[in-house]
Amino acid sequence: MKILFLISIFTLSLLSQSNDNELPSSTIEVEKFTAEQDSAFKKAMKSNLPTEFLIKESLDIIEYNMQMNRIIQDSPWMIARRNLASIPREYFEADPVEIVQRQTMIQDAQFVPFVQTIPRNAFVMDLVDIGKLIGIVEDTSPTMKYTLDFTSEVEIVIYSVNAKVVATIFKGMQTAGNYQRTWNGRDDNGKLLPRGDYIGEIRIGEFKYIRKAIELKY
Repeated sequence: MKILFLISIFTLSLLSQSNDNELPSSTIEVEKFTAEQDSAFKKAMKSNLPTEFLIKESLDIIEYNMQMNRIIQDSPWMIARRNLASIPREYFEADPVEIVQRQTMIQDAQFVPFVQTIPRNAFVMDLVDIGKLIGIVEDTSPTMKYTLDFTSEVEIVIYSVNAKVVATIFKGMQTAGNYQRTWNGRDDNGKLLPRGDYIGEIRIGEFKYIRKAIELKY
């Protein structure tokens, strides 16, 4: 029994040796035995097997465990995990200078000549709205805007992709000014139309037409 105890101490000392590839602060975790393994070991110790046989079996098991532990613990993946675990948490936190640089890059990306996209009150203009403003993103919302220079007869209709009128939003006289109308996605009978592409047309007088693509998404 004393020999087994000395062998166990020798094994633990070998397992506690550090690896040259690891950071100085990394440690090796020693695997704990399960209750079943402890029970089997106690039964083997209480058996009438020769001491020489028990010593040989213990040495074989110790050698096997040492080889398996060395293979697992010395693998690049395990070394990398232990090294990452030893790095202080504050090293992963963003530096205040980096935070300011990131905000500056966001502002530069949203810069539009002669347009204040990020005023001093911290309002941030959406990139889609910027695209609509400079004409690189098409506005397909059901809202239609128009301006009248003088009193005119106005008619706002919605077409399907088959050029069929499905709804009339407004028809009548309007004075000069800015106007906005939003289609609710229903036809003249109040029926909700399916999702898809439509065309909105604003007829001003007899000669002026304003058209825009509309996409119902719901």
